[in-house]
This record gives sequence, structure tokens and C-alpha cells, in this order.
Amino acid sequence: MQLSKIQLIKEFLVVCLCFCPVIAGCGSNGGSSEHVNIPEDSGTNETEIVQGAYNIFVKYYFDNDLVQVPYEGQTLESYVDSYRSPDDIYTKYLDSSEISDLINRLETEENLVVRWYSPSILYIAFDKFVQGTAERVTETINFYITQEGCDKLIFDLRVNGGGSIDESMAILDYFVTNVPIETTLCRIAGQQIDEEYKLGDSSYLYGNEDVFDSSNMYILTSSYTGSAAEILVFGLTYFDEATQIGSTTFGKNRAVSYFKHKRGDGFFITRAIVYHADNIDREGIGITPEFDNLTIDPFIAVTNILDIDAPDLLQKDWRISDNALSYLYSQSYWRDKVYYACVFPSIRILQQK
Repeated sequence: MQLSKIQLIKEFLVVCLCFCPVIAGCGSNGGSSEHVNIPEDSGTNETEIVQGAYNIFVKYYFDNDLVQVPYEGQTLESYVDSYRSPDDIYTKYLDSSEISDLINRLETEENLVVRWYSPSILYIAFDKFVQGTAERVTETINFYITQEGCDKLIFDLRVNGGGSIDESMAILDYFVTNVPIETTLCRIAGQQIDEEYKLGDSSYLYGNEDVFDSSNMYILTSSYTGSAAEILVFGLTYFDEATQIGSTTFGKNRAVSYFKHKRGDGFFITRAIVYHADNIDREGIGITPEFDNLTIDPFIAVTNILDIDAPDLLQKDWRISDNALSYLYSQSYWRDKVYYACVFPSIRILQQK
């Protein structure tokens, strides 16, 4: 699969002897490695380990004023958690089991759920953007267009917490056909990042699909919809390619990476701000549908519009209780209680059958 020609950084930093980083959250695929100079004996005691973390924070955090100098004897866990500013809900110490869990999520494919409703309605849901997601999604859409005459699409992103921006942008490139090439889709700005994604970067997809627009493509959202999923939601609605139905999205507009220490633990770090196509940062705000006073399940709302009778597939294809479903529409719950869940959307209360 040919990806976007803008390759931000997948394994963006290798720290000598101390930390092994992996991109997370709003990350992308490919790119080069960068190095932070750590003393050769780094990692031999806790003080040197924490000093290595401090060097990373100074180099990669988008606001150096928030970086705190560690005190002698401070543990990595204590340092990372004390460093995190009140408005930064992503920087966090992670123990070895959490790190292992994150690696597993990075290496597994998204859970892609596809349903077909005669005579011409396609339903697609997936829980994250990983390498190959855009290809799998667009090939599925192409198949149903050519083989079944699909002319209506339900894009369910209610349980999609984000992932690779490259993959999100490739899908956006696929759909957007009504604005000039080189139109900005989003921008990422941080101390070590200053990149723009433009329409046509995924040239093999650009302008390839003109079947759908806001009259026949619907995006379902919840307060769990975050990060790269929000970039896609905003882009499709901003360029009048789709209609958003559901509740206000999570509001995660930060590029986040994690670092694994050789002993097994590590931490998240916030690296940059992500701006949508209109150059606005919606961190903590999210994207609100045009009709935000919806009182019924958004899936039921869209099936009413399309005049089909079907159960909510979020509950049919995933084991999810009514109580858990209500959490999806409570933005404060996700932001206050499981603030890093949007980075790796396993959704612990939702388990695929």
C-alpha cells in the first residue's frame, strides 16, 4: 500500500541504552529516527534513568516552561506523574504491564465490522487507525460500489479512539473531491514537528471517489471518538462530504508518543498540537454535530433517515451493556476517568464477540 508522502515519524526517537520509543495516538507510519544524547552509563541507576526522561521532555515537549527538573533520587514514576501539568491529560507513567498492553494494540489490526443493507446501504465500523486501515476500508467500499451498486454509507466511529494520521488522511483523500489539490487537511505543530497534510498527498486515492457527499454519507460519533478519528470526522464534514450524527467527540488534538525503558516500564509524552483543516485546535472541545440535540441512539437516527430496520450494530457486534453505551456519550467520564484510553482504543468495557 502506498502511504502519504508526508511521513512524520513512527519510531521517531532512539535513546541510547535507555528508552525505546514507539509512536502512539496521533502518530503516523514510516519516517526516520532521531537521537537524544544520553550518557553512556545511562540506566545504571534511577537518577540517571530519570535524567534521561528529563532530556526527552526538554527536547520533545511543545512547551519547555512546563518541564520540571527532577530532584535527586526521584523515581521515574514519581517524576513523570509530577511533571504532568493539570491541563495535560496524556503525559503519564506506565508500568510494564501497561506498556506490554500498548505494544499489543499497536501491532494488531483494527476490528473492522462490515454490514450490507439492501438495496444499496453499506455500514462500516472500526476501532482504530493502524497501518493498512485505509486500504482495507477503501477496498471494502470499492467492492460494494462496483459489485452491489452501493450509494449510501454509514461510517460508525463511535468506538474509534484514533491512531495513525497517515491512515486517516488517506481515507479523507479518498472521499474529498470538491476542493483543489494541496488544500490543507490538518497541521501538526510542536517543538520537533511542524508538518501539514495536504489533499493529494495520498495521490493514488485523491479524487478517486465521488459517489458520496453529505446527503448520503453519515458519520456516527460519540464522546469516545478521538484523535485521528476526529481529524477524519472534521475533514469530511468541513468539506461537505458527510453528515455527522451522534454526540460531541472526545476532543483529543495532541500528538502523543510513548517511551519504553529497557527494564519494562516507560511513559507517555505529549509532543505536539494537532490543528484541523480550519487551523483550529479543538483539544478538550471536540466536534459537535450540526444537530446536537439528538435524543435517540444515533444508529437508530440514521436508519430512520435511510428507512431501514436494523439493530444497533455497536451492541450487536460488540458485547456492550446499556450502561457502558451511556458512558460513550459522557465526555466528562472519558476525560476524567480514562484519559489515556483514547490513545489506544481497546475500550476495556467493550469486547468484540
